[in-house]
Amino acid sequence: MHTYSVDSNERVKIIVWMVIISYFLAMAINNFLDWIINIISKNDFINNIISNFEFIGIDIRQITLLAVFGILYEVFDKKLWKTSFFQKTVVKIPNLNGEWEGMFESNFNGGTKGKVNFKIEQTWSKIRITSENEKSNSYSRVVGFLLNTNKGINIIYQYENRTNEKSSEGMYDHRGYSDLIYKKKTIKGENVEILEGDYTGDQINRTAAGYIHYKKIK
Repeated sequence: MHTYSVDSNERVKIIVWMVIISYFLAMAINNFLDWIINIISKNDFINNIISNFEFIGIDIRQITLLAVFGILYEVFDKKLWKTSFFQKTVVKIPNLNGEWEGMFESNFNGGTKGKVNFKIEQTWSKIRITSENEKSNSYSRVVGFLLNTNKGINIIYQYENRTNEKSSEGMYDHRGYSDLIYKKKTIKGENVEILEGDYTGDQINRTAAGYIHYKKIK
């Protein structure tokens, strides 16, 4: 997975709050540890163990602010950011994790159509986008989220494409570019998530371009 950019200061604000929360958590934890150790250190055996730790410079009565922040950040980055509570309050980055399927239309070789499978693995700070069809596979290299456009949430990314033995004549490995809009719709009473937009299949020679549409399936 690789980092991705966002056109907002959401991460800065949340990290500042994490630091503040970590400071008070560290104080509370240290007070609790000090209270517990004062009780158990009355036992000579345990007191000797504590003294041995202190002799080598390890104070088991203290946990650092950095350690608390690191744990809090890791939990938020992997789990908390995508919960419904945070998605409805402070987090505006959409949770795109899952498998998608769709269709593409390309002007390659006079016009082609086909099915494509799409997978997104995402944390609050990192992402990996992969796609696969009958003739090639691709994976993201650079991704950016534009959260405040008139059309909705815009996901722009550059990808690396690798052809396989079933590729058509004239196809070759290349870097491409996709410009997608994320939408939530209700279709026939069903709430669905959609990614759709344009892509350029070869950024240098621009030999292929087209339209692509994905629907999240799980």
